[in-house]
Amino acid sequence: MAERTSCHQVLVIILVLLLGQGSWIGINSIWVELPLLVSLGIPEHFEITSWLVIILQMANIGPIIFMVANYLTPKGFQLEVPTNYVITFIGTVVCLFMIFYWDVYTLWQMDGKLHSTYLTLFAFILALVDCTSNVTFLPFMTRIKSHYMTWFFIGMGLSGVIPSILALIQGVGGAPNCVANHTYTKTNGTDLFECTSWTYETNPARFGPEVFFSFLSLMMFACFVSYICLNHLPIVKSEYAAEYQSSRKESQQSEESGGREAAQYELVPTDKEVDQLETSDTDVTTVQESQRPAVQFLLLFLILGLSGGLINSVLPSIQSFSAGSYGLNIYLISATLSSFANPIAGTIVMVKPSKNLLLVYTVFAVGTIAGVYCFATALMSPTPPLQHRLIGDILVVSSWFITSACLHYVRAAIGWIMRTEPNNRILLITYGVINQVGSLLGAVIIFPVVHYTDWFVPYYPDPCAARPDCIAVT
Repeated sequence: MAERTSCHQVLVIILVLLLGQGSWIGINSIWVELPLLVSLGIPEHFEITSWLVIILQMANIGPIIFMVANYLTPKGFQLEVPTNYVITFIGTVVCLFMIFYWDVYTLWQMDGKLHSTYLTLFAFILALVDCTSNVTFLPFMTRIKSHYMTWFFIGMGLSGVIPSILALIQGVGGAPNCVANHTYTKTNGTDLFECTSWTYETNPARFGPEVFFSFLSLMMFACFVSYICLNHLPIVKSEYAAEYQSSRKESQQSEESGGREAAQYELVPTDKEVDQLETSDTDVTTVQESQRPAVQFLLLFLILGLSGGLINSVLPSIQSFSAGSYGLNIYLISATLSSFANPIAGTIVMVKPSKNLLLVYTVFAVGTIAGVYCFATALMSPTPPLQHRLIGDILVVSSWFITSACLHYVRAAIGWIMRTEPNNRILLITYGVINQVGSLLGAVIIFPVVHYTDWFVPYYPDPCAARPDCIAVT
């Protein structure tokens, strides 16, 4: 019996992991694939990052629509259940379309330039799916026993790790090589010159975007299937929380008795839970007597807004100019390590949380200093400091990892601090609002700076620059 229960738990853990990894794998995959797409010549080149930042902010309309619709639906109706079916199915279909249409470009009348229209559209839909899953997956997870929530968050971390590992395996190809296109001779008076027309060729990646997006489609399909299983498999339902099962029974009894009132969840605590609640109340009372001063909350929310604006909008928009000016391979490594930083920071906060505000301030300062270096290298592009030198490559990659890890840690730590306060519900709502407002303001500020000023100049290496066109023949 114990073995059977263990098998059930392992199955549920796998399904929960697959559901969690589908939450942000779509947009994370596009981010880490950008270095290769840029090397393959998408029309926007390095400016594609700022377009994606704006698209991500627009996609926040998804959670807003869900929240409004959820408010208008009858009490007891779980709107997240059908919504999750829709978004996971749409995400799977869009990933399939990306395999075939990611490189379809069209001319936009507003600026008369070619744009990656299909890629941009697919990115918006996937961002819409991912943003909406933030407010629909977690409510669904409340029906499963609480200890599975940790596995769900681990799965969310894998949504950044899995595509990063795949992108590192894929690579962007080697540095472009200069080769002779054709040779010819010319004369200048009595002098004879032997000339060469040079061109360069780019070594291909280990596999193309089509294979990468095929793998992404499989992962999204796995998320879709796992959600179906979590809803319908009897062995999974045996791992549902007791509160959910009791509320379902009460709902069925209400329907059978002809009750017209909508069924609502009613949490019936056991004696043990009552003791825990009483202990919790005692703790809360103690915490309420030693509440933090308002200025500390204001400072934490200010840091949160700055961190959200930097890590979600400003820095991603200029990463291609900063790391890209050291080469596409350095850009790839920087982008993938930045994706790794998020789950690492979240794991640290989960394993060893801290209420030490000095630690939060210090980590934020370190992350900001590293971010300033990243910003400076972007401003100095196409000739940043220590270019074409190993120490320069190490510095820029380290700076991007440090700023990403520190700022993600700060956001997670502030969220944990707010969670431990007595009025945590209001504080966490404010946390979410401040984070989104900071991200939105960062996107609104950085987008015109990147597109309508000459502050950021992309780096396009010319391997043939040092090759002589003509040599005098004696």
